[in-house]
Amino acid sequence: MVPVSYQLRDDPALVHYGLVSQDVEAALDALDVHGSALVQTNAATGMKSIAYAELIPLLVAEIQTLKHQIHSLQKEVFK
Repeated sequence: MVPVSYQLRDDPALVHYGLVSQDVEAALDALDVHGSALVQTNAATGMKSIAYAELIPLLVAEIQTLKHQIHSLQKEVFK
């Protein structure tokens, strides 16, 4: 997943930041995660969107995992 910046047609003066819904969907598929509320499709338009609030707990869990890995590596290096 690659962060992107974009502007909405109705307010081109504002720059928004986010992720491409299809990239998030592909990442979830690679992790064998199905039925997630993270990527939603509008039934009327077919447009996909990301429920960013659903992403926060996943990011926190990954940060915790990385923090644990860093701590373990530091213990090995500084024995």
